[in-house]
Amino acid sequence: MDKRTNKENSRGAQRRKLIVGIGNRCMGDDGIGSYIAEVLQSMPLRNVKVIDGGLGNLELIYELRGFDEVLFIDVITSKYGKPCEVKMFSLAFSNISSEELMKLLTIHNRHRITPVHIVALARSLNIFDGNAYLLGIIPYMIRLSTCPSENILYSSLDKVIFFLEKFLDIGLNMKGYELANKIMKICQNNR
Repeated sequence: MDKRTNKENSRGAQRRKLIVGIGNRCMGDDGIGSYIAEVLQSMPLRNVKVIDGGLGNLELIYELRGFDEVLFIDVITSKYGKPCEVKMFSLAFSNISSEELMKLLTIHNRHRITPVHIVALARSLNIFDGNAYLLGIIPYMIRLSTCPSENILYSSLDKVIFFLEKFLDIGLNMKGYELANKIMKICQNNR
């Protein structure tokens, strides 16, 4: 990550950060980003806004306005590793033309908008010019379920917390199993 992300930008102001959890809570592990966002929303995080981006639609581009850094939390495909692994990606690319953006949106399923699409569109419309990252979690199982699998909850969340603390430059005072337990409680309350 950019070394400036940890402290202050060149003007001396505190950097504003956005965390966007994305996922379908009806599809098991696919909902993990959404659940993590809900837990983070209940925590006092200074200069950080946390939103549940739901299924991740293009309207999320407007949420990026005014932020220096954004971190998306979403599932990624198994081509990036084994189930339950967690990866951090920089979504650093220069502005793309509207023709290239339309090609990107056409090649991929328009019903599954990814953080890459959101950042690309926000950049091309001059809505966002900060640093963007994807905290990708490889699902264990995507199935019809209103709760992530225990494999994801108890195998992945220590690494998720590690990357969140790195992005936020603070300790969250939480272990992976504690985050998992909070997510399980949300699942039980939603039944």
